[in-house]
Amino acid sequence: MLAILVALASAAAVLNLAYGAWMILAKRTVSLVVPVAVFFMFLGFGNIVNVLYRTAATEAGALFALKLYFTIASLACIVLFEGVLLLPLTPASKWMHLLSLPLILFDIAMWRPGFTHLSLKKSVMGWELVRADQVWVLASVYVFVLSALVLVILYGFYKAQTNPRLRHAAKWFIFGGVAFLAMSLVYYIPPMYYNFPDPLPLSSTLFLLATVWGFRHLGEPALVKVALSQTLLDVSPDLIFVISPDLEILYFNKSVEHYLPLVRSATHLTDQAAFGPEFSPDNRRQEIEITDRVLLVESISLTDRWGQPGYLVIGRDITETKRLMKQLENLSVTDPLTGLFNRRYLTMKLEQEAARAEEFGTDFLVFMVDLDNFKAINDGIGHQAGDNVLKQVASIMKSQLRDTDTIARYGGDEFAGILATDDLEKGREALRRVLNTVSGTEFSWDGRKIKVGFSAGLTSFRCSGGDLESLLAIADMALYDAKNSGKGAVRVRCPRDVKH
Repeated sequence: MLAILVALASAAAVLNLAYGAWMILAKRTVSLVVPVAVFFMFLGFGNIVNVLYRTAATEAGALFALKLYFTIASLACIVLFEGVLLLPLTPASKWMHLLSLPLILFDIAMWRPGFTHLSLKKSVMGWELVRADQVWVLASVYVFVLSALVLVILYGFYKAQTNPRLRHAAKWFIFGGVAFLAMSLVYYIPPMYYNFPDPLPLSSTLFLLATVWGFRHLGEPALVKVALSQTLLDVSPDLIFVISPDLEILYFNKSVEHYLPLVRSATHLTDQAAFGPEFSPDNRRQEIEITDRVLLVESISLTDRWGQPGYLVIGRDITETKRLMKQLENLSVTDPLTGLFNRRYLTMKLEQEAARAEEFGTDFLVFMVDLDNFKAINDGIGHQAGDNVLKQVASIMKSQLRDTDTIARYGGDEFAGILATDDLEKGREALRRVLNTVSGTEFSWDGRKIKVGFSAGLTSFRCSGGDLESLLAIADMALYDAKNSGKGAVRVRCPRDVKH
């Protein structure tokens, strides 16, 4: 009988150790795999120590092996218990980790002389425990209680799990664990003489086979790495680089070659064939222009399992987004009829110019223009004719004034703007040239000839005393003066005595 037990235990030890080592070396991705692998390796060592216990030459040697046997069993239970507590979707609280503490304390105290009192007897199956004190029995019961709690937590994980492969693995592991626990419970707990062999070799082998069957479909990190590098990353439209701290390119996906055809000749991300010298990993978000495209580049710090630093660099093509944003920005500040700036933009521009003038002690001019007799065009010829005149007048004003000047449609047939000069007389002359051009232009609509002119009012920022709110009001009063003087004139208002 002893020879059969030794042979079965030796075979079970080899199987358990080999499977546990293979699981770790295979680097499977599931969080349950590592504690399960360590657990089976402990079972393998337990079978080896079981053989040493049964075949010990002396009672003292058998007692030492028995204590070592219990230590390995309790450590296997602790590893599995702590492992399942870390599983996602398990109803475990942080305090549950404290349940491992009594077993750890017992494992330490057990090796002190006189802490436990055990009686062994040699039989046809080798040494056997025939009597143990209450401390040993309570510790043994606690191992089984903690093992049962492992299965309960795993059952909660099984019920909450939606991944069919994980459900399959958990189901078969629970099945093997129940069988293992039941066979061990019948043999080890009752204080009786044993008339049948130790079931550990058989129960651990059955547990192993159930786990092998349940875990056979779980993926491995090697496959995940292949999937990431050859599938997910390569089909991504984003440019993806992995670089070292000195910006050496360690990896790039296929999208990179689409934007950077010469990237294979680059060794560092700052090479001209890659992003070029303007790239810096210290800028977490930056925009980089490549030919006619604009990329939003993000840098993410990485650290591998050996503590080596690096960066994950992701470049996203935002060219179309920038174009649409520019269009929306233009629409928000542009008058749709004339193509000039609108009143909103003029207000923002006035605020900017006023802030600059206050800071540097400079000045600028503001004008307002109103077309003369424009209502007669709308009423007599039609609004389409009026719109056509407004567009042509806007075109003339834009061509006659400088690029540094600002022209906006203020509303209706009114225009307003900023002249980039501090000389009121020069500003008056510029507006007169525009007035002469508009007055000398013969507009036509539907075969009818249309003549139009305008009146203008002019002032300066200093003339308003630096008061932005009254600036346009003063220009409007100057326009009113021009209208009252017979129209077709440019008038200047400067309430303050300002020398230009």
